[in-house]
Amino acid sequence: MVDFATVLSNTVVFLFDEDSQGPIGTAFVVGYPVPEKPDAFVPLVVTAKHVVGDRKEVVGRFSTVSGTETADVCYDLTYMLEEGDVWEHPDAGVDLIVFRTPHIKKFAYQPFPVDLIASEKIYKEEEIKATDRIMFPCLLVSF
Repeated sequence: MVDFATVLSNTVVFLFDEDSQGPIGTAFVVGYPVPEKPDAFVPLVVTAKHVVGDRKEVVGRFSTVSGTETADVCYDLTYMLEEGDVWEHPDAGVDLIVFRTPHIKKFAYQPFPVDLIASEKIYKEEEIKATDRIMFPCLLVSF
């Protein structure tokens, strides 16, 4: 079994905008399962809504299989929203945004498994409260 920290480190994507000298934040690739294909998934980028803010475009920087370079993908969020490929929680207090990303073979990411994300049902069953210590996946970077 792979440990949780290893899974997280292989899912990280750095986000940039056209004006930034460094990353504006981080995101994680989550693999959403395809019901008809048990070994397939749709890769989704999940990040905090405040990271994207009111930007119309962001760039995701991925590690590559070669390990000697990175690869960038530009996300036109305006177009993606029109096409139904950007999702925001209906509760404005939830600081979360999700958008589809292409699967590119040279990218070296491992999607975070959906079944490791705690659902509302799990929160209730386990009686998880705001004051409990839980694993909050994020990557803190001094920029």
